[in-house]
Amino acid sequence: MNRAQSGPHCGSLGDYLRRVLILQLCFGAIAAGLAFFATGSFAAVPPSDSLHRLSFPLTDQRGQRFTLAEERRPATVVSMFYGDCHSACPIAIETTKRMVETVPAARRKNLRVLLISLNPGTDTPEMLGHLVMRHELDPQVFRFGIPADESHTRQIAATLGIKYRRLPDGEINHSTRFVLLDADGRIVKTSDRLGVEPETDFLEAIDKAVGR
Repeated sequence: MNRAQSGPHCGSLGDYLRRVLILQLCFGAIAAGLAFFATGSFAAVPPSDSLHRLSFPLTDQRGQRFTLAEERRPATVVSMFYGDCHSACPIAIETTKRMVETVPAARRKNLRVLLISLNPGTDTPEMLGHLVMRHELDPQVFRFGIPADESHTRQIAATLGIKYRRLPDGEINHSTRFVLLDADGRIVKTSDRLGVEPETDFLEAIDKAVGR
């Protein structure tokens, strides 16, 4: 009689404890999900086609380290060069100046021009600082970047579609490409034209990206 009475009692207690455990697990999962969204972890993951996934640091002309993901202006024009170049690179820098000049001054805060070195073993922040002054570049718009090593340089060049190779005399033979990125680091437009005047459709893409 006593055994028959104790059976149902023990079974009810066991069911009760299982329900408590399930509820605790559910509350824990909900709390973890809320914390995940509250910290912005979901939004911080770059899109799969974004250059912001290249997370290694660059060093600018002021000696400050930064990543591509930190450049989140509505429009960023990226190209590659090296400081000792006396042929294509000075023309490319002047081309980017023309691009900036077509943007009204009030909207240039939405534009970044990022020029990344192909020669991290030689280009230094001091050298690039002199380039800023020599070409009279607006430091609020222009930023140079030096990768830490050759491996990072090759990853960036491959992502941008820029080909290069070092010659025995120290010169670097390379293609020139201007790449327009949106705020998420995705490629909006490219231009392979090297000349004093930028391509019209590339300028139109910049004008649209910087907003009204």
